Amino acid sequence: MKSIKKSLIAGITALALTTTIGAATITALEPALFPGSNIGLTGFSVQGIISGSTLTKATATTLDKKVVRIVATYSNGNSYQSTGFIIGDHTIATCAHGLYKSDSYPTSVTLYYGYNNGTQLAKETVTYSSTKKNILVHSSYISNTSSQSYDLGLITTTNDLSTYGKYDLNTSYGGSSTHTFTVKGYPLEEADGVTYENYQYYSTGAYYSKTSSLLNYSASTLGGMSGGPVIQNNKVVAVHIQDRSTTSYNTGTMNISWFSDKIT
Repeated sequence: MKSIKKSLIAGITALALTTTIGAATITALEPALFPGSNIGLTGFSVQGIISGSTLTKATATTLDKKVVRIVATYSNGNSYQSTGFIIGDHTIATCAHGLYKSDSYPTSVTLYYGYNNGTQLAKETVTYSSTKKNILVHSSYISNTSSQSYDLGLITTTNDLSTYGKYDLNTSYGGSSTHTFTVKGYPLEEADGVTYENYQYYSTGAYYSKTSSLLNYSASTLGGMSGGPVIQNNKVVAVHIQDRSTTSYNTGTMNISWFSDKIT
């Protein structure tokens, strides 16, 4: 069951979706209307579709098992979908705004491994523990949730994830106008009459620009893909954090060295 409302942005009709699974209503996370915020939007959509860059649905053979569907549930009962990726046998990297809302962590996150078309290879629920720090976001994001540079989160799992593989991090990416990037994730959105949900999608786009901590690229993304890997030469160079209302680029944070000493 989906709740759908239209918005018109940059001349393109887009729809933000919520989907109901059992008794739970899940909303796509997308902070782009409020840059850097931790607001999951219902009834609004920011268009991240870039001209010349297509979102491609993964098949059984192209599904990337290192990319994880995340559903975070908060004490008020609200649930929000985002994306993460495996960087260690028990470690998933993602964005902070998927794991920290209204000055609090979720009570739990459910992780879907190898998820495609409503089924998964395995599913795990991690219950938040302040002592174990098994759900963690960058302290600078907690201090200032408008700080996109530190929109970084991490989940420590009980399950051994080694069977799915892991991504290596390039923590010193310098940028090049000749480079292309692939972004992967689990959108929960509708754009131009196409529903993007229940499948993993990926998109490739060119280098656009960068700052010391933020990377802009022309790969298409939609709500729900926040926290997904931005891949260059088979390594992750950034975490996708924002779908722009521009038709030129989307954005990731390159401060991924924060993960390095937390990988288990």
